[in-house]
This record gives sequence, C-alpha cells and structure tokens, in this order.
Amino acid sequence: MAQTFFPLWPTSIGPPTIPVDNIVKSIDFDYAFWHPIKFSVPFEMLQKSVFGNTSFPAARSLKVNISLDSEFDNAKTIQNLDKLLRHLCSTTPNIVAIDIQSNISANNISGIGEQSLLDNFILGLSDRISKVTLSGFSISGVLAPAKFTKFSELTHLRFACNGRRAWFDIVVRKNFNSLRYLRVSDLNPSCVDSLLFNDSNKPIIYPSLETLWLGFRSDYLEYNNRQFCHFPVLKKLDFYTRNAVCSNSFFINSGNLERLGLFVVPKMVRFAEEKQVFKQQYFSGLKTLSLSFFSDRIGARIFRASESDSLWTKNMLQMPSQLNSLKIMSSIESSFFMPMIDAHAFSTVQLLGIEHTRLDFSDIVNLLQKTPCLCDFRVGMEDSPPSINDIYDKDIVDYIKTSQQPLSKHLSSLTISCEDETEETYNYSLAVALFVIGCPKLSTVFMWNIDTYEVIDNLHDFAESADFEDFADRINNVAHNIVQL
Repeated sequence: MAQTFFPLWPTSIGPPTIPVDNIVKSIDFDYAFWHPIKFSVPFEMLQKSVFGNTSFPAARSLKVNISLDSEFDNAKTIQNLDKLLRHLCSTTPNIVAIDIQSNISANNISGIGEQSLLDNFILGLSDRISKVTLSGFSISGVLAPAKFTKFSELTHLRFACNGRRAWFDIVVRKNFNSLRYLRVSDLNPSCVDSLLFNDSNKPIIYPSLETLWLGFRSDYLEYNNRQFCHFPVLKKLDFYTRNAVCSNSFFINSGNLERLGLFVVPKMVRFAEEKQVFKQQYFSGLKTLSLSFFSDRIGARIFRASESDSLWTKNMLQMPSQLNSLKIMSSIESSFFMPMIDAHAFSTVQLLGIEHTRLDFSDIVNLLQKTPCLCDFRVGMEDSPPSINDIYDKDIVDYIKTSQQPLSKHLSSLTISCEDETEETYNYSLAVALFVIGCPKLSTVFMWNIDTYEVIDNLHDFAESADFEDFADRINNVAHNIVQL
C-alpha cells in the first residue's frame, strides 16, 4: 500500500489528489504542519504522494510560513524544505503576491542552511511579483535587501526594517514610481531620511503612493523642516511611535488625505502646536481619524498637568468637520479624551470606535449625543464592562426610558468586545438593553470574548421584567440578532 502523509485522512478513499486542471487562486504553505519534512522523508516520495506533476497556473498569491523548531530541524530537513519551496516556485509561475512568515533571525541561524534556504526561495520566485509582505520582526534582518532588486515594479511592500536603512536605499527607492502601499515598522530616523531624500539630499517624490504606515522604534524622531510634497496622492497615513514628533513632509499633500492614524503623546502635541504641523488645509478631505492615546498612566498625568491637553483640543478644532469615522484607542480613563469630544463637533461621524477604555454609561450617553449621525458604534473594554451598576443611582435608566429624544436616531449596529474572555455578562446584557431602549433603529449586536448565550438569556429575562415591559418586543428582536465574533 502506498505510503500517505495525511494521518487523519480516511484510508478507504485513498490519498487526496489535486486535479491537473485546478483553478487554485491562493496557496498557503505552513512548514509546521508538514510532518514528512520534519521526519526527513525523502522528498521524491513526498512530491509523488502529494503533488505529482500538478502545477498551479491560476494561483496568484503564495503565503509561506517557515517557522523552524529545534526538535526536528537538521541539515536533512532543511534540504527537504529547500526542495519543496523550489518546487512551489516552479509550479506557481504566475504568482503576483508573496507573503513570507518566518522566525529565522540572525540570532538563531545554526549554519545548517537556513540562509541559503531563504535566498534560494527568493531567487526562485517569479520576477512579476508586485506585492511583497515579510511578516515578523526577524526575517528582514536576515534577508539581504539586494535579493529583492529582481522585483522592479512593486506596488505593495510591507516589512519590519530592523532599523536597516538598506531596505530603503535598495528596495524602496527602486520601486518609488510604482509603490501604492508601503507599511514599515521598526524604523529609526536614518530610515526616514532615506525614505524622504536621496543620497544627493534631493527630495524623493512618490507619484503613486496612496497608503503609508510607519511604526518607529526610536524614542525621538528629529523634525525635518524642509517641506516638500513627497506624497502627492497619499490617501491613508498611519504614524505610530510612543515618543516622537513628525515632519510636515508627511502631511503636505494638497488635501488628498482621507485617513489619518496617530499615536498621541505630549511631545507630539507641543511640537505640533509650535511647528503648526496640523494645518486645516492638509486635512480638508479627511474622512477617517484614528487616535491612540498615551498609555502610560504616569505619562498621562504629566500630559494633563501640562498644557498639552488644551493644545491638543485647540489643534483638534482645526480638523475638518466632515469626518465619517472616528476611532479612539486609550488604555487610560475616558476623562482623558472626553474633553476633546466635548470641544469638537463630530456631526457627520457615522462610525465611532472606542477601544481599551473603561466607560461609564454617562460617557456613552455623551458620545451618542455628540455624534447625531452615528450608525455603527464599536466599544472595546480593557478589562471590565461599563459601570452600569451605578446607573440606577444616577437615574439614567429612567432618563433613557422617559426621554422624548432617543439617544441615537440612526444607530443600527453595536459592537461590544472585551480584551480578555469574561464570564461576567449581566452588565453587558443590561448595556445592550439600554441601547435598545435609547436607539430605536438598533437591529444587530456583535460581541467578542463575551458569552452571547448568557446575554441572550438575560435579555429575554429583562423583556419579561416590569422595568422593561414597554420595550419587550424590541429587546427580544435584538436578542435574536446577537452575533458572536
């Protein structure tokens, strides 16, 4: 009987086969699941059993996870893996997108062939690839940027540069005309210089770049006062670092910016005020604003004790009023960002997301009143539900039940999530019931890390109670539309 490498596959129907005329569009290869390779089974036997002579001419994307472990990895298994990856390259001639995940780093290369394994794989890929993703912080520290010069028309590039300027000098610059999406983490100031200026200190213009995501490793990014429109068609910009400032060079784009994501820290706020980084003309077309607030509680107290909070509110007033989506992430108390909400009119916001923050229901009422066009509200609790037990003391339930005006006229979708799975469901159930009462168009509730079965039971119990009998039908209807994410 032919040997099979699928231990859970029913032997009565024989090993699985792949049709020669297959129309497979995407291939996901994970080394961790390939037992024959780990146990040094001859590659020829593996190829005959699984692939045969099958190729995948319709495949357009290839995702490869090369995560090695010390228990099985040796020279023989590395050789097998090398052959299999080469075989994948030869059978997928029309691949245009590659995603490489690996835990191989400069610290764990043992000299049994890991480096050549990666190099051979890159060399075997089609030159027509236009989208490259290098997942994980270690792999780009091992791969040589020069290996990627074979790809001359990249439109999408995502990697962690490990502070290596060579990735920009060699790969990014080679594709500056064609890049439409660039996401880079683990940056330092020299990398940014290489992104914005060439070796002759002349500005680099990215004529096609629409999405730029930058994450910094350094504590401080020096300001560059040379103002050029490096990104004339940029639509989405995310700029994340815990303690940095930024240059106008990222914002001067003739009002094309539609999405802005920022990590808000005291230094950035004071700097933005001094240098007038946030000018209204830079954001005339902004539709989505995502803000991550300083998460260190000591730093937050310093922030409030300084003028940074008032400066931030002042700068926020320069933002356009036509936002469609506002997302706030803050692991400190809601009182830290609520003044910004109070000071700014978000009359056009249709999607509001508040994550990693404990909210009192009074905060929620305030948020809903500030966003009259809201259709989708997403709230994520850091470690506890809203302080709904206090609602009865504040008579908020009676206020919601008797108010002539709903909390929200248009809210139809609600998402409540917990960072950690919780068995405490009563308060979340009560929160949903109050949303149902105050939001007549609410029809669907999504929940993450919350026992939706208990929430549904609680809602049915509420519907039968005297406190909620006038809203029993609406509560029961929503209970049938609770979705576990």
